[in-house]
Amino acid sequence: MKSVSNALTMWKLKALTEGGVNVSSILNKCDISSYELEKNNGRISQPQHYELMLETLKYNDIFLAKKISIENFYQLFPDLFGLCLNEKSAYGALESFIRYRVVMGNSDICNIKHTDDGVLIEYLNEGPSQLVNGSAVGNFMLFCEIAKKYLSEMSLQVGFMGNPITSEKLTNDLFKSKCLFNQGKNSILIRDKHLFLRSDFYNKSLSELQKLNLEKSCQKLNEPKLFSHTIAEMIKTTINSDLAGGEGKIFDSICNSLKQSRWTVNKRLKQENTSFTDILKHVRFDLSCQLLSETNKSIREISEITCFATPAIFSRFFSSHANILPIKYRNKR
Repeated sequence: MKSVSNALTMWKLKALTEGGVNVSSILNKCDISSYELEKNNGRISQPQHYELMLETLKYNDIFLAKKISIENFYQLFPDLFGLCLNEKSAYGALESFIRYRVVMGNSDICNIKHTDDGVLIEYLNEGPSQLVNGSAVGNFMLFCEIAKKYLSEMSLQVGFMGNPITSEKLTNDLFKSKCLFNQGKNSILIRDKHLFLRSDFYNKSLSELQKLNLEKSCQKLNEPKLFSHTIAEMIKTTINSDLAGGEGKIFDSICNSLKQSRWTVNKRLKQENTSFTDILKHVRFDLSCQLLSETNKSIREISEITCFATPAIFSRFFSSHANILPIKYRNKR
């Protein structure tokens, strides 16, 4: 499934919050959970992303008025923008950005081609028709910011499908150019005689390593993710927080984070031939083995960490899975 980085989503929500927008109610309408937002390297699904875009369309001016710069986005996606600042030419930087932008999100489509006098980038919205040019403005701003790092005399020709979502005045100010609306496509034409000129700062060896890392990241993002893996990660997070308790409390905490009922979670896990109870057992057992092998914590402390009511219950649980008492397991290691 196509998705968008939660880092990008959080950046937008922060900009809206600073602009006085109540984002909590928006997130509830979009069914975006705190877990999805806060998870390290997490992603927001394509339907959630489009719903968020629809709910925040009227705030587009507030969002885009915030400075979109390479410096800001480097903090969010250092691998991607590090490469964009270390390419052979301005054209190469724009080409790499489009190729690897999946690390930011892949909900829409970008195409790039060079013309006799410049580089033409087209942006195709795959979402609802109301978003016809909603994301194109922000993405075109990033293209310009990347190009500016290589070019000093570029000229722009910017066109958008449909009527302005962001105010026409703000859009013209952002691009310092008269933007055209109700065009046949979202497109930006960047002209400069130095588009293909080799950069003095290009480091070939570093660029190759950067691309290798990005290829791995993109490959990982394209791998199918099982719902059961998400639940296992959430159980680990919950156990390590102050929200942990018995199985029921852990389950309720996860359902609240996902904004899904127990019935829905169980149904999705059943489709993967597993259950919440089975996943919880695996997580508890793996954590128990780790704590017994790598720490000097007492059996009582470990039983509390892994959310068992008493050390005796923990010992029975561990013995049933490892065929050995916890203390003997520790001594063997």
